[in-house]
Amino acid sequence: MKIITSILGLSFITGITGCVTVDHIKTSDVSKFKGPNEVITSKKLNGKDGTGKEYITSDVLLDHQIPYTYLKTYCESQNGRFSQTYQSKFSRLTKPIQGYTNIAIPYIGGFTCTASQPWGVIIEPISNRYNRNAQLTFMTLKTEIANPLDLLYTSSDYYMIDMKKKRDLDAQIQQRNQEIRNQQQNYQRMISANAPKSNDIGRTICKDTSVSEYTGLIVLGQPQFRTVDGAKVIASLETISNNNIKINIKGWLSSNNNITSGNNVMYKQTPLESGRVIWDSKEYWYTCMY
Repeated sequence: MKIITSILGLSFITGITGCVTVDHIKTSDVSKFKGPNEVITSKKLNGKDGTGKEYITSDVLLDHQIPYTYLKTYCESQNGRFSQTYQSKFSRLTKPIQGYTNIAIPYIGGFTCTASQPWGVIIEPISNRYNRNAQLTFMTLKTEIANPLDLLYTSSDYYMIDMKKKRDLDAQIQQRNQEIRNQQQNYQRMISANAPKSNDIGRTICKDTSVSEYTGLIVLGQPQFRTVDGAKVIASLETISNNNIKINIKGWLSSNNNITSGNNVMYKQTPLESGRVIWDSKEYWYTCMY
């Protein structure tokens, strides 16, 4: 199915694209022009009416690279270096962009040519559409001449915005981590305060731990189990001996908050069947109200 889609998509984009491809743009195509604005106008990078031209975002035809490539080639014909001053933030789009557009990021935004007479250019998406059948994103790009200094100001503004977003995100992460630490500390305090003692004999105790649940599969005669984290094992305290306790299994807490028992769930290789008596370390066990 993916092969068929690729073939249909390739046929579709081959039928709607023009003759110009990135691979065929040469220095001789642009070196005669007197300025970057003449390149934009003569090569109709903004379409016939100059308001913007639609390009396919495709890693096959590289149609979205055409404005960038023309201007980069022109810059290099002036013995200049063409570099991206900032990446596009898609700020001119009025609706969310669909499809895979990351491949376009290096070729849209603000660019500076460091020739003997520096100049800048902005290549920005101003509208977009998505063809679901061909699974292609179309972006209408507007290419405009810009002052290199203005591009630096915009780059600085974007940097400050990005840094603020990063600080806000870091603050949220730190706050969340602190909440987790507080929860862990509160849990440890609860465990310590309710650790089984000799006067708790006969009381119900709980332990939050991992258990093994039968999957219903048998491989080579052996039942298969999966690990379930965060289960609550419930038992009755019978004896305390130093750091060990003798417990009478009641079962585990089910999703509907009832105590369930059976041999399909195991704790440390012991089926959680009601009435089973085992010895265990008293670590992490605590008195509870089940």
